Amino acid sequence: MEAVADLDDLYGRMLIADGKWGSARMLFQKNVTRWKTWKQKTPETEERLKQANAAISECDKHMGA
Repeated sequence: MEAVADLDDLYGRMLIADGKWGSARMLFQKNVTRWKTWKQKTPETEERLKQANAAISECDKHMGA
């Protein structure tokens, strides 16, 4: 699960670099869902959730949401 989340984060950042904010936001939203429902809450999972939410906020700024 962590590897998939890392891949989605990487691909989302690549999409941001190409200006594809909506597609990037979708990937970051998947990570938010993953980390919110993760059963073993640790400081690392909380940080990953925080990063995913920050990435969504960045996408929203550029999408005019």
